[in-house]
Amino acid sequence: MNLSDYEFFPGSIIDVADPKYLGRVKANVPTVFDPSMDKDGLPWIYPFTMGGNQSFSKMREGSKIWVIKNKKNYNEFWYIPMFELNQDTRALIGSDDNYENGDVVLSRNMGSVSVYIYYNDTDGIVIKYGDNNFITINTDSEVILQAGNGKIKISGDHVYLGDGEKGEPAVMGNVLKNMLSNLSNQLAAASSAATTLYPPNPSLVKALRSASSAISPGSDLLANNTNVD
Repeated sequence: MNLSDYEFFPGSIIDVADPKYLGRVKANVPTVFDPSMDKDGLPWIYPFTMGGNQSFSKMREGSKIWVIKNKKNYNEFWYIPMFELNQDTRALIGSDDNYENGDVVLSRNMGSVSVYIYYNDTDGIVIKYGDNNFITINTDSEVILQAGNGKIKISGDHVYLGDGEKGEPAVMGNVLKNMLSNLSNQLAAASSAATTLYPPNPSLVKALRSASSAISPGSDLLANNTNVD
Protein backbone atom coordinates (compact mmCIF):
# COMPACT_ATOMS: atom_id res chain seq x y z
CA MET A 1 0.00 0.00 0.00
CA ASN A 2 1.42 3.36 -1.08
CA LEU A 3 -0.07 6.21 0.93
CA SER A 4 0.56 8.61 -1.93
CA ASP A 5 -2.22 6.79 -3.79
CA TYR A 6 -4.78 7.71 -1.11
CA GLU A 7 -6.50 10.80 0.19
CA PHE A 8 -8.03 11.46 3.62
CA PHE A 9 -11.27 13.39 4.08
CA PRO A 10 -13.21 14.28 7.25
CA GLY A 11 -16.74 12.92 7.49
CA SER A 12 -19.52 12.05 9.92
CA ILE A 13 -21.42 8.77 10.17
CA ILE A 14 -25.09 8.77 9.16
CA ASP A 15 -25.84 5.00 9.11
CA VAL A 16 -24.36 2.02 10.98
CA ALA A 17 -26.99 -0.64 10.15
CA ASP A 18 -24.69 -2.73 7.97
CA PRO A 19 -26.84 -5.57 6.53
CA LYS A 20 -23.76 -7.78 6.24
CA TYR A 21 -22.60 -7.14 9.85
CA LEU A 22 -19.08 -6.21 8.73
CA GLY A 23 -18.72 -2.96 10.67
CA ARG A 24 -19.32 -0.85 7.57
CA VAL A 25 -20.86 2.61 7.75
CA LYS A 26 -22.36 5.24 5.51
CA ALA A 27 -21.05 8.76 5.98
CA ASN A 28 -21.60 12.33 5.05
CA VAL A 29 -18.36 13.42 3.32
CA PRO A 30 -19.11 16.70 1.51
CA THR A 31 -15.78 16.80 -0.33
CA VAL A 32 -16.31 13.28 -1.73
CA PHE A 33 -20.05 12.63 -1.95
CA ASP A 34 -22.76 14.97 -3.19
CA PRO A 35 -24.51 16.31 -0.03
CA SER A 36 -27.86 16.09 -1.81
CA MET A 37 -27.39 12.36 -2.53
CA ASP A 38 -29.94 10.06 -0.92
CA LYS A 39 -28.51 7.88 1.86
CA ASP A 40 -29.47 4.71 -0.03
CA GLY A 41 -27.19 5.80 -2.89
CA LEU A 42 -24.11 6.21 -0.71
CA PRO A 43 -21.53 3.39 -0.63
CA TRP A 44 -20.83 1.28 2.45
CA ILE A 45 -17.40 2.20 3.85
CA TYR A 46 -15.28 -0.53 5.41
CA PRO A 47 -13.33 -0.05 8.65
CA PHE A 48 -9.63 0.33 7.93
CA THR A 49 -8.73 -1.49 11.13
CA MET A 50 -10.19 -2.68 14.43
CA GLY A 51 -8.13 -2.94 17.59
CA GLY A 52 -7.03 -6.39 18.72
CA ASN A 53 -7.73 -9.87 17.39
CA GLN A 54 -11.43 -9.94 16.38
CA SER A 55 -12.16 -6.99 18.64
CA PHE A 56 -15.25 -5.12 17.48
CA SER A 57 -16.93 -1.92 18.56
CA LYS A 58 -19.82 -0.66 16.49
CA MET A 59 -19.64 2.99 15.51
CA ARG A 60 -22.45 5.38 16.34
CA GLU A 61 -24.33 7.77 14.13
CA GLY A 62 -22.87 11.27 14.35
CA SER A 63 -19.34 10.04 15.14
CA LYS A 64 -16.56 11.75 13.23
CA ILE A 65 -14.30 9.72 10.97
CA TRP A 66 -11.51 10.03 8.44
CA VAL A 67 -12.53 8.55 5.10
CA ILE A 68 -9.70 7.09 3.03
CA LYS A 69 -10.19 7.29 -0.72
CA ASN A 70 -8.16 5.50 -3.37
CA LYS A 71 -7.19 8.00 -6.05
CA LYS A 72 -7.04 5.28 -8.70
CA ASN A 73 -10.18 3.36 -7.72
CA TYR A 74 -13.00 5.73 -6.90
CA ASN A 75 -15.18 2.93 -5.53
CA GLU A 76 -12.69 2.00 -2.82
CA PHE A 77 -13.22 3.62 0.60
CA TRP A 78 -12.25 2.88 4.19
CA TYR A 79 -12.68 4.81 7.42
CA ILE A 80 -10.68 5.47 10.57
CA PRO A 81 -12.48 6.85 13.65
CA MET A 82 -11.36 10.28 14.77
CA PHE A 83 -10.15 10.26 18.36
CA GLU A 84 -12.81 11.92 20.49
CA LEU A 85 -13.22 11.79 24.25
CA ASN A 86 -16.88 11.98 25.17
CA GLN A 87 -18.05 13.83 28.25
CA ASP A 88 -18.37 10.66 30.34
CA THR A 89 -14.83 9.53 29.53
CA ARG A 90 -13.38 12.95 30.29
CA ALA A 91 -15.19 13.00 33.63
CA LEU A 92 -13.91 9.50 34.38
CA ILE A 93 -10.26 10.39 33.89
CA GLY A 94 -10.68 14.00 35.02
CA SER A 95 -8.53 13.88 38.15
CA ASP A 96 -4.74 13.98 37.93
CA ASP A 97 -4.34 10.56 39.54
CA ASN A 98 -6.82 8.92 37.18
CA TYR A 99 -5.31 10.58 34.14
CA GLU A 100 -1.80 9.43 34.98
CA ASN A 101 -2.61 5.92 36.22
CA GLY A 102 -5.94 4.98 34.60
CA ASP A 103 -6.92 3.03 31.51
CA VAL A 104 -10.38 3.11 29.94
CA VAL A 105 -11.24 -0.17 28.20
CA LEU A 106 -14.78 0.87 27.29
CA SER A 107 -16.79 4.05 27.75
CA ARG A 108 -20.12 4.50 26.04
CA ASN A 109 -23.15 6.68 26.66
CA MET A 110 -26.35 4.79 25.78
CA GLY A 111 -28.59 7.84 26.03
CA SER A 112 -30.26 7.36 29.40
CA VAL A 113 -27.43 5.26 30.84
CA SER A 114 -23.63 5.26 30.79
CA VAL A 115 -21.46 2.14 30.58
CA TYR A 116 -17.75 1.80 31.21
CA ILE A 117 -14.94 -0.64 32.03
CA TYR A 118 -12.08 1.14 33.71
CA TYR A 119 -8.85 0.51 35.62
CA ASN A 120 -6.62 2.59 37.83
CA ASP A 121 -3.99 1.88 40.48
CA THR A 122 -6.30 2.92 43.34
CA ASP A 123 -9.70 1.43 42.51
CA GLY A 124 -8.62 -1.61 40.48
CA ILE A 125 -10.98 -2.75 37.72
CA VAL A 126 -14.45 -1.17 37.69
CA ILE A 127 -17.35 -2.26 35.46
CA LYS A 128 -20.25 0.18 35.60
CA TYR A 129 -23.76 0.17 34.13
CA GLY A 130 -25.84 3.19 35.04
CA ASP A 131 -25.38 5.19 38.23
CA ASN A 132 -25.69 2.47 40.88
CA ASN A 133 -24.64 -0.81 39.28
CA PHE A 134 -20.97 -1.74 39.66
CA ILE A 135 -18.61 -4.68 39.72
CA THR A 136 -15.25 -3.79 41.25
CA ILE A 137 -12.11 -5.92 41.59
CA ASN A 138 -10.02 -3.73 43.86
CA THR A 139 -6.33 -3.65 44.64
CA ASP A 140 -6.94 -5.59 47.89
CA SER A 141 -8.11 -8.59 45.79
CA GLU A 142 -11.71 -8.05 46.87
CA VAL A 143 -14.72 -8.30 44.57
CA ILE A 144 -17.62 -5.92 45.20
CA LEU A 145 -20.96 -6.24 43.41
CA GLN A 146 -23.48 -3.44 43.76
CA ALA A 147 -26.95 -3.45 42.19
CA GLY A 148 -29.00 -0.43 43.21
CA ASN A 149 -29.00 -0.35 47.01
CA GLY A 150 -27.84 -3.96 47.37
CA LYS A 151 -24.19 -4.87 47.82
CA ILE A 152 -22.18 -8.09 48.03
CA LYS A 153 -18.51 -8.16 48.98
CA ILE A 154 -16.25 -11.17 48.48
CA SER A 155 -13.02 -11.08 50.45
CA GLY A 156 -10.93 -14.23 50.60
CA ASP A 157 -13.16 -17.09 51.76
CA HIS A 158 -15.82 -14.74 53.14
CA VAL A 159 -18.94 -13.15 51.65
CA TYR A 160 -20.52 -10.05 53.17
CA LEU A 161 -23.96 -8.61 52.43
CA GLY A 162 -25.11 -5.02 52.82
CA ASP A 163 -23.49 -1.63 53.31
CA GLY A 164 -20.83 -0.53 55.71
CA GLU A 165 -17.13 -1.32 55.77
CA LYS A 166 -17.73 -5.07 55.91
CA GLY A 167 -21.48 -5.56 55.87
CA GLU A 168 -23.17 -8.56 57.43
CA PRO A 169 -21.52 -11.95 56.89
CA ALA A 170 -23.52 -14.21 54.58
CA VAL A 171 -24.44 -17.75 55.61
CA MET A 172 -24.23 -21.09 53.83
CA GLY A 173 -27.90 -21.46 52.93
CA ASN A 174 -28.19 -25.26 52.79
CA VAL A 175 -26.18 -25.71 55.99
CA LEU A 176 -28.37 -23.22 57.83
CA LYS A 177 -31.56 -24.74 56.43
CA ASN A 178 -30.55 -28.27 57.52
CA MET A 179 -29.53 -27.02 60.96
CA LEU A 180 -32.85 -25.24 61.51
CA SER A 181 -34.77 -28.23 60.19
CA ASN A 182 -33.00 -30.51 62.69
CA LEU A 183 -33.65 -28.02 65.47
CA SER A 184 -37.35 -27.92 64.49
CA ASN A 185 -37.54 -31.71 64.78
CA GLN A 186 -35.90 -31.61 68.22
CA LEU A 187 -38.33 -28.93 69.39
CA ALA A 188 -41.26 -30.97 68.07
CA ALA A 189 -39.98 -34.00 69.99
CA ALA A 190 -39.57 -31.87 73.12
CA SER A 191 -43.13 -30.59 72.66
CA SER A 192 -44.45 -34.16 72.55
CA ALA A 193 -42.46 -35.07 75.63
CA ALA A 194 -43.73 -31.98 77.47
CA THR A 195 -47.34 -33.18 77.14
CA THR A 196 -46.51 -36.08 79.46
CA LEU A 197 -45.28 -33.88 82.27
CA TYR A 198 -47.12 -33.98 85.54
CA PRO A 199 -48.47 -31.61 86.42
CA PRO A 200 -48.94 -30.56 82.75
CA ASN A 201 -47.45 -27.24 81.59
CA PRO A 202 -49.59 -25.91 78.70
CA SER A 203 -47.46 -22.77 78.31
CA LEU A 204 -44.29 -24.81 77.76
CA VAL A 205 -45.99 -27.07 75.20
CA LYS A 206 -47.38 -24.04 73.33
CA ALA A 207 -43.97 -22.32 73.26
CA LEU A 208 -42.17 -25.44 71.97
CA ARG A 209 -44.77 -26.02 69.27
CA SER A 210 -44.61 -22.37 68.18
CA ALA A 211 -40.81 -22.44 67.95
CA SER A 212 -40.87 -25.72 66.01
CA SER A 213 -43.44 -24.40 63.55
CA ALA A 214 -41.53 -21.15 62.96
CA ILE A 215 -38.41 -22.92 61.66
CA SER A 216 -39.94 -26.02 60.10
CA PRO A 217 -39.65 -26.69 56.31
CA GLY A 218 -42.32 -24.70 54.49
CA SER A 219 -42.42 -21.93 57.08
CA ASP A 220 -41.91 -18.31 56.06
CA LEU A 221 -38.38 -18.45 57.41
CA LEU A 222 -37.39 -21.35 55.17
CA ALA A 223 -39.72 -20.70 52.22
CA ASN A 224 -38.26 -21.50 48.80
CA ASN A 225 -38.35 -17.86 47.78
CA THR A 226 -35.91 -16.79 50.50
CA ASN A 227 -32.16 -16.51 50.13
CA VAL A 228 -31.69 -19.36 52.58
CA ASP A 229 -32.89 -21.94 50.08
